[in-house]
Amino acid sequence: MQNQKIPLAIDCDPGIDDAWALLLAAAMPEFDVRLLSPVAGNVDYVYTSENLRRLAAWYGLPGKLGRGASQALEISRIDAGDIHGKGGMAGFDLPPTERPFEQAWSWDLLYEEACRAEAEGGLLVLAIGPLTNLALALEKYPDLAAKLRGLVLMGGSAGPGNHGPYAEFNIACDPHAAQLVFESELNLAMVSLDVTHAAALQREEMQALCAIDTPYSPLLKAIASFMPEQAVLHDALAAAYLVNPELISWEEVEIRCECEDDVHLGQTVFSFSGRRFERFTFPPLCERTSRPLHLLSRSVNREAYVGELERRLNALKK
Repeated sequence: MQNQKIPLAIDCDPGIDDAWALLLAAAMPEFDVRLLSPVAGNVDYVYTSENLRRLAAWYGLPGKLGRGASQALEISRIDAGDIHGKGGMAGFDLPPTERPFEQAWSWDLLYEEACRAEAEGGLLVLAIGPLTNLALALEKYPDLAAKLRGLVLMGGSAGPGNHGPYAEFNIACDPHAAQLVFESELNLAMVSLDVTHAAALQREEMQALCAIDTPYSPLLKAIASFMPEQAVLHDALAAAYLVNPELISWEEVEIRCECEDDVHLGQTVFSFSGRRFERFTFPPLCERTSRPLHLLSRSVNREAYVGELERRLNALKK
């Protein structure tokens, strides 16, 4: 039982940092990827869905490919094409694939996989894009939160935003979906913008990682050339935490997303408990407490993070 793989679902909006996170997932034998779901976010759904399909095939990621949400619950679509390139992959042409999407929607597949994984300690969700798919799943299946091991999400900020002065981009894309998730009984750990910025990679560190000879080096080099002096791989930090809980320290919080005030729309607002965790992993369902636990990242061990990226890439060497 000690070495049993943890069932994992990944919800994403690829995106150059999603490409990094998904590559880490391909190098994580500790997890059994059951479901991959695209959502509109960094770029239009036409691109995020196709990027996910091609990345999954190229990286050799297992799991079903679900069809996700192409628009937010209530607001008009925003994107970050200026950051990720028009197609989301820094202008890089991903290898084509015949791998198909399932006919079912991601939220239905998530519930199916959550039910299937209950006897295995529960399905863990890594959400590194807007939370639209997850919100739709929680709305349709009220008992879903109790069936999931937990949610690790990249989003929100305990400091300034990156979509205007207050909101972090993933949350700003669909603040109403985020609030639905925060109001649920779901256990969650938020890897926030202020901490991903603290883990920024210097140019020479990115160059060293890109020099590791894997089949995916051309993509990583294209991404590196598309980024400024410091590379902030937001989603990669959330993925790296899954396999190395020592990377991030946490504080228990209450989380609310601003959905009414247009100026602050998408801002994450926290009530801090003072209860800190230097290390945390979600326990299996059988050990879950009745009260939902919401955690906010507070600090990162940057050197250990860079070392984890290096170690996982070396595992993918040609």
